[in-house]
Amino acid sequence: MDDFDSMLKAKAKEEKLKIPDSLERKIEKSMNNLPRRQTMKKRSVIAVVAAAAIITTSLTFVYAKDIPLINTVIEFFKGNSSLKYSGDAQAYVKYSTEVGKTITSNGVSITIDNIACDGNFLVLFYTAEGDGEKVSIGEGGIPIVNGILGEISIDGNQKKISNNDSSDAYLTDDGKVKGMIRADISGDIFQKYSKVDFSVSYALAKEGKWDFKLDVSKETAMKDVKIVEVNKNAYIKNPDGREHNINIQKVSFTPFGNQIIISEKFDTSVSKYTKENSPSPFSLFALFDDKGNELDVLRGQLISEPENARNSFEFIKGGKGSKYLTLVPIYTYADNAPKEINYNPVISIDKFPLELKMSSKGALIIEKIEYGEDDTKLYYTKKGTVLNEGNFFFVDEEGNDVFDNMSIYRKDYIINRDKGIYVSVLPKLDTEKKYKLGYITDEKFDLLDQYKIEIPLN
Repeated sequence: MDDFDSMLKAKAKEEKLKIPDSLERKIEKSMNNLPRRQTMKKRSVIAVVAAAAIITTSLTFVYAKDIPLINTVIEFFKGNSSLKYSGDAQAYVKYSTEVGKTITSNGVSITIDNIACDGNFLVLFYTAEGDGEKVSIGEGGIPIVNGILGEISIDGNQKKISNNDSSDAYLTDDGKVKGMIRADISGDIFQKYSKVDFSVSYALAKEGKWDFKLDVSKETAMKDVKIVEVNKNAYIKNPDGREHNINIQKVSFTPFGNQIIISEKFDTSVSKYTKENSPSPFSLFALFDDKGNELDVLRGQLISEPENARNSFEFIKGGKGSKYLTLVPIYTYADNAPKEINYNPVISIDKFPLELKMSSKGALIIEKIEYGEDDTKLYYTKKGTVLNEGNFFFVDEEGNDVFDNMSIYRKDYIINRDKGIYVSVLPKLDTEKKYKLGYITDEKFDLLDQYKIEIPLN
């Protein structure tokens, strides 16, 4: 039995659902008859065929709908272990529902395969195929898969733009584009059951009209969700005199990603701000639970208006059983300030785990380096306060950077939000050679403990 078959049975046990003996025998028979292809996508090919075998058995649609395991397995087959949300596959498998709606426009067919919602995020998995341009060439000659673009409305109201909206896509062996859209709905009203309109206007680099009307429920995930409307004001003054008047609006713990929402009003009497010259919103802070454990705050893009800002910040390692969180603002010094440690140290990688000191306040712990047929993966966790994700590079025996093109590996990283494990994906390395590992440290910063904020979660 391989990982996929084990996952099916484990999920069935977790959901307290009994798979009929006849279905289990069909799953195992299908798995045993599958070809074992020696490619990067071996597991995904096996999984897709197995899913087809399961779904096309003598089960009726009604019967299948009663088994969440069957409806959600298709999400597990994204076919590329390097996608940035592949570390959360188990959560999507557990809470997604099969859709299977297809619309064709301008020579391109889009199928919404699965949909999932946990109150924080609305996630759609899709397949696009047709005569469009499936891959474009980006900076440094890096291929970029063209997915789909559109607008989402919830119960007739257009979804608010969020800094945590995201997407990902990849090209399958048979020339289809598979992808996911992860829409942050933490600022929207989403009922227990809501009607979602997904109007796609651009797919595979072609314009068209693909309008999906979907009935979506967040009921399944709500038993594992905790949302607290906080509405707490706070004042922060940086050493450089910069002031922030913020409001902690909401904290939510959900299967697809914990979030804290912070808004801020700017003092427009100081100077006249415009869209081209808007103030920088509050964004850097450390977060601790009620036991003093530091949680990882994920860094990302921010949204700001001339007079105010509202941003969602994801954090991991936190549990919904916490009675309160403590937020400690962070102040970073100018780029020309002295560094606490060497900016880009290079170390040997002969023994694991490796502790990479990022500053006097935090480090990255490299658990292992995995040398694959198509890429190299660095698995790491964070210790203490760390501002940035891992920016790694390899140096050969002559002291030269292995990768000349920095854009090759300035890409999204994978996070297992459940376990707090990060994965940095770099190009393939020659395993016959010896390397050293380099990394970029954090800039100098201070924790402003005098402005720490306790956030009640009762």
